[in-house]
Amino acid sequence: MKTMLFEPGRYFANCHASTVLALADGTVLCAYFAGTREKDPDVGIWLSRRTEGKWAQPVCIAKSEQTAHWNPVLFEDGDGVRICYKVGREIPIWRTRTRVSRDGGKTWSPETAYPEPLADCGPVRSKPLKLSDGSLIAPNSTETPQDWAPRLDISHDGGASWEKLCDLPINKTQRDKPGYFAGKGAIQLALWQSASGLHAFLRTTEGEIYRTDSADGKTWCMAYPTGLPNNNSGIETVQDDQTLFLVCNPVGANWGARFPLVILRSDDDGKTFRTVKTLEPERDEAYIEAVLAQGAREGYHVKVEYSYPAAMVRGGRMYVTYTYHRRSIAFWEIPLEELK
Repeated sequence: MKTMLFEPGRYFANCHASTVLALADGTVLCAYFAGTREKDPDVGIWLSRRTEGKWAQPVCIAKSEQTAHWNPVLFEDGDGVRICYKVGREIPIWRTRTRVSRDGGKTWSPETAYPEPLADCGPVRSKPLKLSDGSLIAPNSTETPQDWAPRLDISHDGGASWEKLCDLPINKTQRDKPGYFAGKGAIQLALWQSASGLHAFLRTTEGEIYRTDSADGKTWCMAYPTGLPNNNSGIETVQDDQTLFLVCNPVGANWGARFPLVILRSDDDGKTFRTVKTLEPERDEAYIEAVLAQGAREGYHVKVEYSYPAAMVRGGRMYVTYTYHRRSIAFWEIPLEELK
């Protein structure tokens, strides 16, 4: 059953890019950026906590300066919770900041900035992947107006510091070779691991999700198209043992519509998928017109979208959050039995 973290538009005009973390004690944390509009100087990082099945009022946990904050990522850090997020007016100049909570998100440590020359390090949008040696690899990318280049960063201390691990190879130069990128490239990786190694799906400008694989995490094959449609919007992978789930907008168009929103399941290491749940439906023109008209009447900017899904599995349940028209964050708690 879908619920909202808060009534749409109640606390801020715009919110986006959620991250969700279910804790062992049953608490659920969800962070996102919110303010007047994406890129505006009043945008900060906000947190909602769910205890005993109820979402508390959002709290701003990061607003270090009067410039836009972006794309938080929550993940467990030893005996606590770490959040990483970006700060900067534009993506090419944003820098990463981090805080830690040791009480389940009630209070947070002072903000720490990662040092140059890798001040934009750490996870972007999706959680880092924990390897068998305890290290974390984080999905990251370098973005300019002309070029998107995916990369991985690595941490050996739970996210307190990061170093660049490797660039992920994409074909942007050889038009006659498979997997050629005609557009900017790829960003916002979604990682998983299996018996065959490490894997990443990539958000792309090509109308479909691309994939790359690695046996050791350091060397990766040239990214190749999967046939899975992608609208150049955020995707999410989550695992339950050897079952892989992909949450996405199955729309094959660069900057395509951000609906419907579905959960796909793969039982063969991401080679094939089938839809097991539709979180949000297909396009409904009357509904879209009503949402836009309400925004015009009330004087706020609205985008009709169900986008940027975040997900995790814990205790036989999947937890999913996503942007709801930039006016609220939607939440699902789904028993895995329902996703067969």
